[in-house]
Amino acid sequence: MFMGYEVKFSKDNLEIIKRYIKNKVDDAGADGVVFGLSGGLDSAVVLKICTLLFEPDKITALFLPESTTPDQDTFDAHSIAKECGVGLVEIGIDQILQSFIEEAMVIEPDPTSIGNLKARIRMNIIYLLANTKNQLVLGTSNKSELLLGYFTKFGDGGSDVAPLGDLYKTQVRELARLLEMPDSIISKPPTAGLVQGQTDEGELGLDYGTIDKILFGLERNISTSRLAKGLGLKEKKIVNLKTRVERNRHKRKFPKIPKIGLKTIGVDLYE
Repeated sequence: MFMGYEVKFSKDNLEIIKRYIKNKVDDAGADGVVFGLSGGLDSAVVLKICTLLFEPDKITALFLPESTTPDQDTFDAHSIAKECGVGLVEIGIDQILQSFIEEAMVIEPDPTSIGNLKARIRMNIIYLLANTKNQLVLGTSNKSELLLGYFTKFGDGGSDVAPLGDLYKTQVRELARLLEMPDSIISKPPTAGLVQGQTDEGELGLDYGTIDKILFGLERNISTSRLAKGLGLKEKKIVNLKTRVERNRHKRKFPKIPKIGLKTIGVDLYE
């Protein structure tokens, strides 16, 4: 624990998530759920929760690899799907990706842009299946990723319901332990899977245990200087993380609309 930060996850919290998913599916009149299963922790946890709510035929898990997808992710995605008794739909996206790069690009794209394109191609496929099967799309991003903007806007950030969106990464790990998931999945280094050899913590420069303590403190308006002292870090690291959260605010909101009418969506209409 740090300044009230607690990583434990209770069965009551799990029940809240389960009820939320079930209610959203029922309210939409949907025939189940669809989501991307990457072979990582977050999507595996979403899959496990869904098996507690729906029959296998109501769950569409999609594995959408490309040439830089690690073999371990392929193995883990198939293994967790098999363990959960859910069929896994695998669709390679290399040909689609190459078509975009060759036919639709007027300039040479940089690696980050290509990574974001991969995420958006995957979300297009997921929504195609969702529309066809009348299912709701579940996002797999956690609170840490959403706050940091560590996702692709209109890519893996696009979903109908984000069941893990109020859980820090460390809390997702605790939930995975509560669900008795394999340690190989729980301890697997987090990665966005968009660039070969990339890991979240390597790119962010801090481990999620530390990141979550910082985010938890910022959420409670603890000063950057106090956080730095409590965590034994240079204040600049805290400030940089806080700046990243603020800079990526736009990724957590719908497009801004200028106010013209009496009431405006996103401002004072149905908000």
